[in-house]
Amino acid sequence: MTKINFLLLLFCTMNICFSQKNEIENEFLKNFFSHKDTLIYTSESFGWNIMKEKFNKKKYKNYNLNNTNTIEFTDKEYQYIKNEISTLENYLWNSNLFDNSEKIELEEVESYLKKRNEPYRLEFENISINDTSATVEMKNKNYIIYSFSKPIFFRKNKFCLFGYSVNSEKNFKPYKKIAFWRKKRGKWIEWLELYNNLD
Repeated sequence: MTKINFLLLLFCTMNICFSQKNEIENEFLKNFFSHKDTLIYTSESFGWNIMKEKFNKKKYKNYNLNNTNTIEFTDKEYQYIKNEISTLENYLWNSNLFDNSEKIELEEVESYLKKRNEPYRLEFENISINDTSATVEMKNKNYIIYSFSKPIFFRKNKFCLFGYSVNSEKNFKPYKKIAFWRKKRGKWIEWLELYNNLD
């Protein structure tokens, strides 16, 4: 095999692997963000400093009485995930990540939410109407913005580490969570929580 043929084969193999990884990532994110509303997200990815702090041992188990899942990492898996966390810590998401989505910058979150939610507040501020389910839903309408990590897949892409933050004008502070997820029966389910800021 000539050097050029070898390089072409290597390039094609890398492209196939990259394409497969993108498909798996897209499938996971579509599974996670399964709502029909416009998905508003920050270009800055989320959670890397928390992951650096919390991913510090090779065995984890849930302390939730309804969930007895555990996970134990080999030396190779542990090092791989640590390296991925360090590599991805400045990762920025592209625009048009989903069909129905909008990307904003992290520093715009507060002003964006205030601007988008203002019409709903004004509409119901000075009127008194019967609270049908539709009007209650409209009164409670509240735009939210997600920040989320790039999923780190391992064990033949059957597990991943993923973190997200939900920013809402009605909330005092963003809700943050990092967890291991597992693919079971063709669907991604949360397997074991590593961190959430309500604990």
